[in-house]
Amino acid sequence: GGAGTSGVLQFQTGQATAGSSGSIDLTTGNAAGTNAASGNIVASIGTASNSVGGTVQFTGGLSSSATGGHVSLRSGASTATSSGEVVIRTPDAGSSGVSGALMFTTGASSAGSSGSITMATGTAVNGEGGSVILSVGDTTNGAVGSGIVATAGASSSATGGMISMRSAVGNAKSS
Repeated sequence: GGAGTSGVLQFQTGQATAGSSGSIDLTTGNAAGTNAASGNIVASIGTASNSVGGTVQFTGGLSSSATGGHVSLRSGASTATSSGEVVIRTPDAGSSGVSGALMFTTGASSAGSSGSITMATGTAVNGEGGSVILSVGDTTNGAVGSGIVATAGASSSATGGMISMRSAVGNAKSS
């Protein structure tokens, strides 16, 4: 309304006391015909004119006795050409402020190893394998440029972690 909060939409399945709870599926139909694309699923937040913008949050299920649920983002496959892209980015900053950060962090573990972060490209059969590029944006206002920091894990009772960089082996030409 003019002075208040708009209504809430809730989609939830019921609880199960002896079995799995139900699923919620959001699916668009198939498309047929020349240049006919299948439909999109759009999740977007409304504009906040005088406060912080809302959050889009995806959370896997909690488990009290087994592994928690997964959150999976995957692009569409193609049987004829390229598979789709997965793009994760923050928009440009406004007239004042900084652009948003991207954080990839695994949780801590009190009884075992913490999770890994893997960045890898797929194998190419008839071409070059994809690149992994770490790039820092330019600084144009006379300030010092930002760097790339790689830090291995410390250990309180054994040897600290190592950082290893190596080129790959080549069969016909030098690595």
